[in-house]
This record gives sequence, structure tokens and C-alpha cells, in this order.
Amino acid sequence: MNTSFNINKKATLIICAGILTKIIPHFPNFSPEIVFALYLGIRSSKGLAWMYILLMAIVSDILFGWQNPAYSSFGNWTIFTYSALLAIGWIGTTIKKKVFGVAFMWVSCAATITYWLWTNFGVWLIAGIYPQTLTGFVACYTLALPFLANSLAASFAWCAIIVACKYYIPKNKLKHEAYTTR
Repeated sequence: MNTSFNINKKATLIICAGILTKIIPHFPNFSPEIVFALYLGIRSSKGLAWMYILLMAIVSDILFGWQNPAYSSFGNWTIFTYSALLAIGWIGTTIKKKVFGVAFMWVSCAATITYWLWTNFGVWLIAGIYPQTLTGFVACYTLALPFLANSLAASFAWCAIIVACKYYIPKNKLKHEAYTTR
């Protein structure tokens, strides 16, 4: 089978899973979005990775906003959220296939922390929730710690799923094919 078709098929599956997991009820920030952005970067060229990441983020935000009228699908925060996801995708394109398995989990945790730091800086800077002081800055990050915990838990869980799919399923498929062809 054509390799580019396989990558596009996997990318489509990941994009759909990313959209679906954003619109179904879930714990706050327990989302695969960061891990998916990293994986799409690893498995795609930079241009395709960025296109896939933006498609996943924009469609999921539109659907989530349509589903929750009190939620604004786009705003000033979008700059911070999307730039963080694109940066994570870029990191994926630079490490490519050198990092997978346990190393993939560590890189995704670093990406999750980076995402949290950048997007919370955006909250402090433009949301108008916290005063533009050192106290407001510290309060913003302190109150966001539970979201970081959920994001890290999600990163571990979704990395485990991706690694299991990459290593476990193909091996079992080959075993199954070997038994059925005898």
C-alpha cells in the first residue's frame, strides 16, 4: 500500500479522534490534542503537520462552540493555543522517528508543560481575569495547576494508546495473518 496514503489515513483517524474527544464530555484539559499534535509532527512533513493540527483545532473549536453557546470558538486566546499546538507539531517534525515508546511519553510531557506555560501566559496577559502584576501572574499559574495535572495524565494515557497501537496491534495482526494463511 502507498505510504503517503497510510499516513493520510492515520492522520485522518487522529484528526477525527481529536475532534471527537474535544466535543464529548471529559475532564477539563484531559485531551489528546497535545499528544496528537506531537505525533502528527513526527509522522508528517512540517506543512502537512501544521495543516492537520490546525484542521483538528479549528473544527473541534467550532463544534465545541456550537455545542456550548457560552463558549467562544475563537478569541484572543486562539493565538496562544494554536501557536502552542503548531510549535509542538514543529518539535515533532524536528525529532521525527528518533523518539518513540517511553521517550515519546517524556517528550509529550515536556510538550504538555510547555503548552501549559505558554497558554497560561496568554490567559494572564489577555483574558482580563488576573491583574497584570506579579501577584496576578503567580495566581494565574497557581490556579491552573489542576489543569496541568489533567493534561499530564492525558498525555500519559494517550501516549500509551498510540504506542500500543504502533507496537502491539501490528504484531498481533501479523500473527493473525500467519495463522489464517496456513
